[in-house]
Amino acid sequence: MKEIILKSSSFGFSLIELLAVVAIIAILTTIGGVIYTSIQKDVRDQQRIRDLRTVEQALEYFRNKNGYYPDASGELSAALSSSVSSYLESFPKDPVASRNYQYKGLGSSFTLCALKEGSKFTDLPCGDATLVCGQGNCNMGISPR
Repeated sequence: MKEIILKSSSFGFSLIELLAVVAIIAILTTIGGVIYTSIQKDVRDQQRIRDLRTVEQALEYFRNKNGYYPDASGELSAALSSSVSSYLESFPKDPVASRNYQYKGLGSSFTLCALKEGSKFTDLPCGDATLVCGQGNCNMGISPR
């Protein structure tokens, strides 16, 4: 009598292999999301610095013409609208809509501040803990060089 031997051939992957692949993809996606969010925060902080530097240049033009910085305090566009608007095309706005830039000028000096999100740019302290930039106290700023 002849024996019939059936060969078992497996097509596809086992459940364990599929679960391992799904777990690896989930871990990589999570890591990528965290890195992406961190990069977005740093890019918005870089935009804030560029915006503050642009306003700083306008303030320097104003000081060169008038001999002093505008004596005002508060939200950037409201505090400076009458004095430096001729030196700017438009007042920059914070990349996050619920936040704003702050200005405090004392005639001989000024402080421009923003609320940073990322962990970089620790060398740019606001210098005035009383300024509120929307959702919290300003923690990044520039003063005359």
